[in-house]
Amino acid sequence: MRYLSTVEASEILNISSNQVRYLIRNNRLVAKRDKAKGNELILHIIDVNRFKNLDDMYNKQENNNPDILWVYEACKYIMYLMKLDFYIPEQIIAVAYGGLVPASIIASILRIPVDNIKISYYNRDKERLENPLIIKNLPDTIPNIPTLIVDDILETGTTINIVKNELINRGVDETNIKTAVLHKKPLGEPSIKPDWYAYLAEEWITYPWEDK
Repeated sequence: MRYLSTVEASEILNISSNQVRYLIRNNRLVAKRDKAKGNELILHIIDVNRFKNLDDMYNKQENNNPDILWVYEACKYIMYLMKLDFYIPEQIIAVAYGGLVPASIIASILRIPVDNIKISYYNRDKERLENPLIIKNLPDTIPNIPTLIVDDILETGTTINIVKNELINRGVDETNIKTAVLHKKPLGEPSIKPDWYAYLAEEWITYPWEDK
């Protein structure tokens, strides 16, 4: 097995060493300390290449419009990060509508059940509501098993916080609940951060299931 220093990883990814360390701090790249080298951070070449593949695919997209192939690879990357954390969900809750596709991909690969919840921030006149409304709720009875909440993007964390509380109200232990999104907005400090995400979103993202 070959391990890379942060400098070597930065050369492969074509970013600075500081950016590599930022990705490590945000659980986007996995590193460990090498005691033989004074506790220097080192990364496995397979992890670096997995990230590079996802990054290269994203950079080939047009105007922050990732295609369905990138979404599929992003879902596999999220599953890879979950595996590194020894987490295997037994059910998935998709946040409709954005989370339906990625949740279905992950659930299909893992062969686990998926349900969904729909939350609206706007009324029929397209005016933003002060308090979001749950349009489609979860079943009254949900097993208390490892549960993954999936959405397309996390901006403030409000939506995932609502879903998480709904699961807790239905008897799911908070320690059993994890979250994953395709994109995480870096702006500000969200009230809830996802446990795993595939990519940082600097600008507006238009997904394949949305109107262009």
